[in-house]
Parts: sequence; structure tokens; C-alpha cells
Amino acid sequence: MARDPGVALYAADTTVLQNADGPARLCIGSIGQSLPPVCGIVPVPNWSWNYVEGELSLAGTTWGEYHVVGAYDGQSFVLVEAPGPRRPRATPEPSPLGSACAIPSGGWTGPDPGLSSPVAQNAAVVLAHQSDDLAGVWIDDGPPGGPVLNIAYTGDLPRHEAELRAVWGGPLCLSTQPRALHDLRAYQREITDGAIPGLRWLGVGVDEARSQLMVHAVLIDDRIQEALDGRFGPGVVRATSALNLVG
Repeated sequence: MARDPGVALYAADTTVLQNADGPARLCIGSIGQSLPPVCGIVPVPNWSWNYVEGELSLAGTTWGEYHVVGAYDGQSFVLVEAPGPRRPRATPEPSPLGSACAIPSGGWTGPDPGLSSPVAQNAAVVLAHQSDDLAGVWIDDGPPGGPVLNIAYTGDLPRHEAELRAVWGGPLCLSTQPRALHDLRAYQREITDGAIPGLRWLGVGVDEARSQLMVHAVLIDDRIQEALDGRFGPGVVRATSALNLVG
């Protein structure tokens, strides 16, 4: 397997799967929880099971977990070195969402404990979603006196607070965000409809607490990131890549 010094190389630790009637494929998208598994969207045309150990076979399907290095042309992944065992990688703990407001001097309390039930909280969330300038809703479970209901808008917080306090009397943090939630969801639809040429997305979601769109794709390179920033604005899309640039 020869390396071309002019070609970018990428690595991944992933499941490789091959059915009897097709090429081996990298399972860098979703994996169906069946036996044998169902997965694989990126073909590896020069794969050979002679390169590896530890594979499993069942009902005409062979699969295993490996570390692979190769070149990606937007459609297929060509190995440039023999694959090895999957390398363990620590999975980061998800960071707590927290609240957008500082802890009040008296701690998180609400003005009306009688309106602090789950039913009342749900009523506040439903009310918030009726506003065109809603930016996001999330719950901060961490602080003493919590959970704290966080609701972000693009502006006019005094009016929104008066509306919400009619139905919710528990801990409440109101904040402003630069983008309305309906705009982020429109951006999400644009991406899933193919607005960014060359982007093979694996998952697209909205981070309401950070007013961002989250995109996980086969590959995010400079060209794709520039296209995302150019269409939606710098910092609007937080993109992650299943393939990682080597070196």
C-alpha cells in the first residue's frame, strides 16, 4: 500500500462490515442493533480480511472493529496501510448544560411554590414555544434549589417573564440568544435537504442552550466548514467529523 504525499490521509476507529454480495464498508454512521449488525455507508475497495484478526462471521456477513488509515475521495475510503486493532479512546462526559443566569444571592427559589409542579413547568414550556422569538428551552438539574427552567429568547425578556410567571412559579432563568429556534430548525432542514455540496451528514441537531446547529458528518474539512460558515454564519454550526486528518 503506497502513500501519495500529495493526498490527505484520514483515520478512524470503527466497525468494518462486509456482506457476501458487496464491498467492505466503514460503519461510521448508525449501526443497527442486530446480529449480524446492519451498517456501513463508505466502501473500502481494497479491504482484505487477510489484513486483520478477530473478525466475526454470521449469515454471510463478516465484521470487526479496527483502526484504519486511508484516503477519502468523498465516496470511498482507500487504505494506505494495513488496518490494526481499534484503539481505545476515552469518551468525554457530556458537559452539563447549566444555566445562563448567575445564581441569585438567595439561591434558586421561585415566587410561587404552588406553581412549581411538573404540570406547571410543562405549561411554561408550551407557552414559550408559542413565541416566534423563542431561542431555546432547557433544564439545569444541577444547582441546589433546582431544577432551573431555562428559556432563551431573542429579546423582550420583561414581557416574556410576565407571561411565564402566570403559569410557572418555580426557579426560572431567562436569557437572550442571537438566533430564534425556528431559524435554527430551518437551517437544519437546509442541511438535511443537501444545501451544502459534498457534505455527507450522519446527524444534524439543534443545541438550544448554545443557539447552535450540531452536525456530525463523514468528513468535515476546511472546504465544508467554510461552506457552512458562509451559508449560516461563523460559529452557527458546530461540526464534527467521523474521519480525522492524520498528521
